[in-house]
Amino acid sequence: MPGSATQDRYIGSVVRRILSRKDTDRADRADVRYCYRLLLGREPSSADWSYYLPVLARGISRRSLVEGFLVSEEFAKRYTEPPDYVVTDYGFGIHVDAQDRDIGAVILEKRMYEPHVTAALGRELQSSNVFLDVGANVGWFSLLAARILGEGRVLAVEPNPKNLQLLYASICRNEMSNITVYPYAASEVARLLGMESVGSNGFVTGVSTARSGRTYVQGIRLDDLLRHEPRIDVVKLDIEGHEPFALRGMTDLLTLHRPVVYTEFHPKAMKDNFGRDGREYLQALVSLGYHLAVLGMDGVETQSLMIDDVLDHWRRHNRALGMLDEAHIDLVCRPR
Repeated sequence: MPGSATQDRYIGSVVRRILSRKDTDRADRADVRYCYRLLLGREPSSADWSYYLPVLARGISRRSLVEGFLVSEEFAKRYTEPPDYVVTDYGFGIHVDAQDRDIGAVILEKRMYEPHVTAALGRELQSSNVFLDVGANVGWFSLLAARILGEGRVLAVEPNPKNLQLLYASICRNEMSNITVYPYAASEVARLLGMESVGSNGFVTGVSTARSGRTYVQGIRLDDLLRHEPRIDVVKLDIEGHEPFALRGMTDLLTLHRPVVYTEFHPKAMKDNFGRDGREYLQALVSLGYHLAVLGMDGVETQSLMIDDVLDHWRRHNRALGMLDEAHIDLVCRPR
């Protein structure tokens, strides 16, 4: 069906094969017709033929023909749809990708994202706070905080290029001047990283060799990036299992400012994506002088828990969902 994800993938594979050719085979009428059908989804008109027949007579390679279609206004209009804009009940609107099943489509349908975390941050943030959003994604929590923080500021850290464009668009449309966006991946050292993503969700990886079509992002230590910030009051940390690395790169900030930390705790992602043990992450937080609590799906925060209690809570949560270890929980870490 035109415009479907399956067709888009097919068209993409055809175009990649054509553009990877090293020869300069001349295009013919059949090539022109295929470009119209595959790339523009229609048959060429008589006016189209009036333009292309003289071009074919002069001679044009298949590669150049395809490249011309790819930069055409008609192709751009067909495959570069403007993002959806959702007006929320929290005083802000947000641009999302409706094809992003995990986040964009959820916000589009419900005008809400992670209601338990949204409610908790709504209670936590005070007007003068500085909020650090590590893994800002398309910006739900950054935009929420920007509306709450009358005199405060939002520091949004997000490496995914597509997410950044949606976030920038939302900031502009909401006319927000208290959000600073840092297009980086929080990590333990400053280095180049690969970006693997499905929709807006993604995680960074190490890079050893260049690979065609891969997305690269700049990793950075938050201790270096934000060392001149006079205060940081609340941190949200959600980066698909890379949290232990980000934590090692922000220990100075946590020691100096003693912010409250809201963090996703996903042991499976930590192990599968980075070979890290979830218990070690909890131990690192405790060693930095933090109490651990679980934020329930009802938005209620537990009392301070021991590490084993947190792990038990995560296991019970997965069993309740009929899962083994696929689900995460959210933690609230308060300084002692």
